[in-house]
Amino acid sequence: MVIKRVSFIEAGSPGLHIFSKFPIPRLGAVLLSTILRERGYEVKAFIEDVAEPDWSFIESSDLVCISTITSTALKAYRIGNRLKALDIPVIMGGAHPTFRPDEALEYADFVIRGEGEHSLVDLLQYMEKGTPALTGIKGLSYKDRYGRKVHNPSREFLEDLDRLP
Repeated sequence: MVIKRVSFIEAGSPGLHIFSKFPIPRLGAVLLSTILRERGYEVKAFIEDVAEPDWSFIESSDLVCISTITSTALKAYRIGNRLKALDIPVIMGGAHPTFRPDEALEYADFVIRGEGEHSLVDLLQYMEKGTPALTGIKGLSYKDRYGRKVHNPSREFLEDLDRLP
């Protein structure tokens, strides 16, 4: 599989909340999109609480990563279904999928649990080149060829956050 264009979506909140007046994006989608951009991918991050996503870009992407917390999970799942219906691979991450990966796998092809900085890069390398094996990617959940849900061991926390872009 050739991956050139990647979209990140941070699903919007379902209603008024403490940050409604001053929307602040969570860091995951922005950080991960920066990491992939530095690796040569054409990447855009869409934060629904800040601005309307560019669906023409998203629906022409080779891969879409969706970030969600519990309050935005239902919207994230609707987005996942929409994109999977278009045969666009979907990766889901964030706090909610980390603790409910079985649920998230109903709406995504892959779930990255915990910090995704290394797991996402490993997964894209697997999708493009077939290595490393899916079973070796820490923090990854997916369905095997028989439809069984597989949860690889968790990845250790990053120790040096200053190394991130």
